[in-house]
Amino acid sequence: MLFVSSFQALIGHRLLQVVQRGEEMLYIFKGDANPHSDEPVKFDRIVGKLIEVRKSHIRFHSKHWVFLLWKKMILAAPSISILFRAFLKIKRALKGSAQKVHGV
Repeated sequence: MLFVSSFQALIGHRLLQVVQRGEEMLYIFKGDANPHSDEPVKFDRIVGKLIEVRKSHIRFHSKHWVFLLWKKMILAAPSISILFRAFLKIKRALKGSAQKVHGV
C-alpha cells in the first residue's frame, strides 16, 4: 500500500492489520526491511495500492510469483527483515566505497 507518513513522505509498505480505536479505523503497515511496524495510519493518508515495482530494467507486478513468495517468507519469518536490512546496509556501504575509489 502507499500512504503519506506524518513526515509527509510517500511510503510503500505492506498492510499488516486494521484496528479500530473508538470510531476511527487505523491501518498498521510494515516495510520488509524494517524490524517494527510503522505508526498507525488514518484512512485519509492512504494513497493507493502498489501494484508494480520498477528497478532499473526489472519490473515486478504485485501478483508475480517472486512478490508472492517474498510476502510469504516475510510474514512467516519476520527475522528475515533484520537480515534483509543488514544486507541493504552492507550493499550501500560497498557501493559508496566503490564510488569513492572511482571518483564518482
